[in-house]
Amino acid sequence: MHFTPEKIKAFREQVAALLADWQVPSITLGIIENGETVYTGAVGSRDLENGIAADETTLYMIGSCTKAFTAALAAILVDRGLLDWDEPLIHYVTGIDFYDDYVTTHVTMRDLLCHRTGMPRHELSWYGTGFTREEIMENYRFLEPNKPFRTTYQYSNQCFMYAGKVIETLFGKPYEECLQEYIFTPLGMTHTTPFLYDMVQSGHAALPYSQEDVYAVTAPPVRVPYYESTPGELESRTSCIFASAGSICSCSEDMMKWVSFHLNMGLVDGKQVISRENMFEMHKMNMLCGEMMEPNVRTAPESDVTPVSAYGLGWGVDIYRGRKCVNHSGGIDGFITYTAFFPELNCGLFLSVNKFEMFLPLVVKNMVQDILLGCEGETDWAARCRKACEAFKAPRDPNAPHPYLGKQLPDAPLSCALTEYTGVYEHKGYRPFPVREEGGRLYATLMGREVELKHFHYDAFTLDLGLDDIPPEIPVVFNVDGKDHRIHNVDIMLLQEPGAPYTRFQKKG
Repeated sequence: MHFTPEKIKAFREQVAALLADWQVPSITLGIIENGETVYTGAVGSRDLENGIAADETTLYMIGSCTKAFTAALAAILVDRGLLDWDEPLIHYVTGIDFYDDYVTTHVTMRDLLCHRTGMPRHELSWYGTGFTREEIMENYRFLEPNKPFRTTYQYSNQCFMYAGKVIETLFGKPYEECLQEYIFTPLGMTHTTPFLYDMVQSGHAALPYSQEDVYAVTAPPVRVPYYESTPGELESRTSCIFASAGSICSCSEDMMKWVSFHLNMGLVDGKQVISRENMFEMHKMNMLCGEMMEPNVRTAPESDVTPVSAYGLGWGVDIYRGRKCVNHSGGIDGFITYTAFFPELNCGLFLSVNKFEMFLPLVVKNMVQDILLGCEGETDWAARCRKACEAFKAPRDPNAPHPYLGKQLPDAPLSCALTEYTGVYEHKGYRPFPVREEGGRLYATLMGREVELKHFHYDAFTLDLGLDDIPPEIPVVFNVDGKDHRIHNVDIMLLQEPGAPYTRFQKKG
């Protein structure tokens, strides 16, 4: 046993020092070793302003760690003979429509759950838009793929919304009820909920924080609102629009039951809740992620200890220091989460922090994993992740070429009068993109935020939303028609996958 009481005490002290160094309010943590829960607890404050300490029942928004629960519900449907992993979904439901008709008629639950539909990460088509769940799924058919079907791993929250639609249809009840009846209740996850309202009303909620300067390597935490994907989530038990992609709120006490459930291959108190066969389907490598991760391999903190990365069904599947590690991260306004386990070693962990800080959770996760694997101290994760964070948040060298626009030509003028660029630009899969002029400058609204369009050269501009996980200097290129010398459309780089195309918005009127 590596996590003895003495070790846990010393480790808590290490974590407290890391929280202070990275200026993160709190972390909740659960650890399983040799099949036994050896620790659940927390360090720091769930509410900084009132000095309220976090504990093992403090609720955090776990974001995309929800996806494994969606896969588990699909596995239950497969066990019951109501669904086949590899049967086209068109045989079960209507309303799952992709840009490519072939994908619409052939896509399966396995395709959705391992992110191999050819669709890039169209996050700005839903995040912060106020679209309903139905509108997001309806709009999806207007969003273009950038890879052939089943060839490339590309993460998609909308595909998990579609998976939730299938689950609701085949069970005949709302997704949230399915979670409660088929997973939370059998596993005894009494604190866990898919409703933000329940979390806030529980009296055990961690408050979300970010930092004023999102490009600073570390800065004091600043209170931010809970992310309400659906207006009114804080006032009532309103379903989250992306419920099946990232709605669950949980704590380390409950998440240890979830990790234990997976280590026990679906067995709970002598009852096989999900068959071993379908637990294996979720945990095996269904789609390699190498092509997606290739551009970041040289700077990723884990690049040499995780040589193989793949995706299962709702889970990532990596080889960490030679051992299979089934895992997933989650990120949503004010929270970052990790869930991970090693099937061969019968051990695992869960952690969540209440600040949108991507690197500190990675430090603690890898420290715990190294202790569990008996290789503590082989890597200084704090130093390594600090270096990666500095590289990630470093401003672009103004003399270096822009990754999309190339070398800047500062004296290259606009092709048209400034007013010609103004107007409302539309794309059926997105909110409109209005552009206005004021004081000789252009301003555009994206994701509900109005920001200045900064002239780059010729008819190219950049914009910066100032958000944690949205890169700065998003290219915006207006296209001047060669015949009438007017602007009829604009191209915006809204996708971050390697080789992804611009998204074209047509000028209204």
